[in-house]
Amino acid sequence: MRGLILAAVLAFVLWALVKARSVVAPFLVGLLLAYLLDPLVDKMEGRGFPRWAAIWMVFGGFLLLFALLALFIVPPLVVEVRGLAASLKGQMDKLPTLLKELGEWLSRLKIPGYLRRAIEDAASKAAQFVPAILTKLAVALMGGLSVLGWAVLVPVVTYYFLKEIDPLREAIWRACPEDYRPELKRAVGRVSALVGRYLRGLAIMCALNFALTWGVLSILRLKYALLVAIVTGLTYAIPYIGA
Repeated sequence: MRGLILAAVLAFVLWALVKARSVVAPFLVGLLLAYLLDPLVDKMEGRGFPRWAAIWMVFGGFLLLFALLALFIVPPLVVEVRGLAASLKGQMDKLPTLLKELGEWLSRLKIPGYLRRAIEDAASKAAQFVPAILTKLAVALMGGLSVLGWAVLVPVVTYYFLKEIDPLREAIWRACPEDYRPELKRAVGRVSALVGRYLRGLAIMCALNFALTWGVLSILRLKYALLVAIVTGLTYAIPYIGA
């Protein structure tokens, strides 16, 4: 019975998180950043700095990096997203003309009637399907700019979790049975250290992949270099997550 109740509670929590994902996501990002930055705070504490000073030094460095990224990346990213959305709309407007030209070209070719009809039927379906997809993609690209609102919330949440992460840990340990607490602390500590190193390494590789892609595409003067680099950097992590 207790297992069923626990499963029901977990299912409800997951359902609530999915429903409130737009609100919960910045807090999860802030928690992840605090988790990744906390070892740096602990190292500075080990060198004799008080906890509050170590937090402010690490958080200050993070905030400076965050501000530089926002200053140099966000404005050109907005321009590229708007340009891509406008380009998609332009291509969508040209689609009927392109399909008409395709039909005229097919009529001049000596191909079997059934094959011409199949191609024309596929083109007709594309004329109905592709515009809807392009419209949704353009809306998604423009809607993605709302993530910029996280620029205020994520640093605040990160600082809060950096400040409160140790009390939160202690509260969780106090909720565990006292007999198993030392063994659990050792096991969780080892796993947490490994996961933390893995995530930090993955973040560095994603950042390098983004920087190299952006640099090469910018040198080649290709359109949407920043947008492609961001997508490339983010998707670099997917094979590792999938594995």
